[in-house]
Amino acid sequence: MVSKRERSFISSALRRVWLYYNEARKAVIKRCFISRGVYKCECCGAIVKGRVGKVLQVDHIERVGSIHKQSLDSFVENLFCPIENLWGLCKNCHDYKTSLERKDVPTKEILKLLNQRESFNDSKDKRQEKAKIANAKRLKRRRLS
Repeated sequence: MVSKRERSFISSALRRVWLYYNEARKAVIKRCFISRGVYKCECCGAIVKGRVGKVLQVDHIERVGSIHKQSLDSFVENLFCPIENLWGLCKNCHDYKTSLERKDVPTKEILKLLNQRESFNDSKDKRQEKAKIANAKRLKRRRLS
């Protein structure tokens, strides 16, 4: 029988391995990459500047869950999932999604709420985002030439 403390140790060790050595996670980061230190949220389309883990967070679409509420095998299977179950979110979207998950809102409902939240962006925000993307592309071209 594994104690709660040992399960917590195993869980944090597995999450560290996932964080640094998972190829699917690296592919999601690459998918969100615009230029050095600039990333695009796959939910709301916001352009964020900074380090991965601070401004861009790779999140599981289907929640991983807790190691205390499921078997170790199912926890590992959910944690090391295929790339189709991962997306890159800005901190605001990730915090919102996590708060809904902690309230035990079903995944389908969470995705619907995130899409509704996304539609609140008005045309001014979209123009600003397009301008940021254009500036990032210009900077990238300057570095290459």
